[in-house]
Amino acid sequence: IELLAAQIYPSPYALLRENVQNAFDAIMLRKHSGQSFEPAIDVIIEPSQIIVEDNGIGMSRQELREHFWRAGSSSKNTDDARAAGVVGTFGIGAMANFGVASQLSVTTESAIRRERTKAVADRETLSTSENCIQLLVEPPSGTPGTTVIATIPPATPVDVRAATDYVKEFVQFLAVPVRVNGVVVIQDEMEAAVPKP
Repeated sequence: IELLAAQIYPSPYALLRENVQNAFDAIMLRKHSGQSFEPAIDVIIEPSQIIVEDNGIGMSRQELREHFWRAGSSSKNTDDARAAGVVGTFGIGAMANFGVASQLSVTTESAIRRERTKAVADRETLSTSENCIQLLVEPPSGTPGTTVIATIPPATPVDVRAATDYVKEFVQFLAVPVRVNGVVVIQDEMEAAVPKP
């Protein structure tokens, strides 16, 4: 997994991009479903962990098991998802976290199924032949969305400033507000960033 992540992603902070992209897609899917809510993505960057939280559509236990944790599988390869405007369809983001993270924890509540599930996996016990992901059923909170927590090994702490700059670069044009360590990233108009002829 580390070799794969190194080949696919030019930066160790690419797990931020993958998780924020999933958060954005979840929000687009919830908006497309007709639900009324105030979209938000929160990113917390610390030397020992990275947290990405959204109030999007969330995942059912089946989606979590069959798509999020299965490399190469995506629930976004549908006409409905494309109509919603999702951007991720390859299904490699979850496992790519383990190129950097030693543990990944995902807590998600589905806006459709009203199920809340927590899943935890450790890099050192990942296996293709054995069930290595803990799935825990939790009582629904009534607040859909997903929280991803990537635990970073002490030997390779996150450079908070560099990671923050990395996030700001790719979220500045999103139509959804993104907070990084509690501060809203300034949203720019795409037209303003492109020089006029």
